[in-house]
Amino acid sequence: MHFTIAPRAVATTFYGLVALAGMIFISKSEESLKLTQDTFKAKFNLLSHSLKFFLAVATVLITFSVFTTGTLRKAILLEVIVEGVNMIPIEFVYLYGLQFTIVLVIFCLPIYFQLRIKGQDIINSSKNEPEPNEPAIKNMELFMQESVVDTFKVGFAILEPLISSILPDVLNF
Repeated sequence: MHFTIAPRAVATTFYGLVALAGMIFISKSEESLKLTQDTFKAKFNLLSHSLKFFLAVATVLITFSVFTTGTLRKAILLEVIVEGVNMIPIEFVYLYGLQFTIVLVIFCLPIYFQLRIKGQDIINSSKNEPEPNEPAIKNMELFMQESVVDTFKVGFAILEPLISSILPDVLNF
C-alpha cells in the first residue's frame, strides 16, 4: 500500500498555519503600541490590517475546503444510490462549516477585541496625563473608530465557513 500526500494539501495546510500563526503574532505584538500619536497610528493600522489579512487568508482556505466538501457530497449522492439510506447527511457538511466558524471565533475575535481594547487603553492613558494634548487624543479616537462596513466584513469573514457549507445545497451544485 502506497500513501502519498498531495502537494496542494501541504501548501494549503502551510498557508493556513501561517495565517493562524500571524494572528497569534499580532496578539503578542500589541504590547509594542506606543503612546505617541504618529507611532500609535502606524502600528495600530499595521496590526489591524494584518489581522484582517490573516483572517481573509484563513477564511478563503477554509471556505474552499467546506464548499468542496458540500459539492463532493452531492457528487457522491448522484453516483451512489442506495434506497432508503442517506449515506452522507447534509448535517455533516453543516457541522463541518460550523466547526471552522467556531475555530475562527476562538482564534480571531479575542485578538480583534484585544487590539481594540489596547488601543482604547492607550487613548485613555493619554487623557490622564498631566498635560493632555486634546487635539491629538481626539485625532486618535477618530482613527480608532471602525465603520459598520469594516465590522460587517470581519463578522462575515468569520461566518463564511458556515455560509459556504449551506451554499452547495441551496444552489444545487
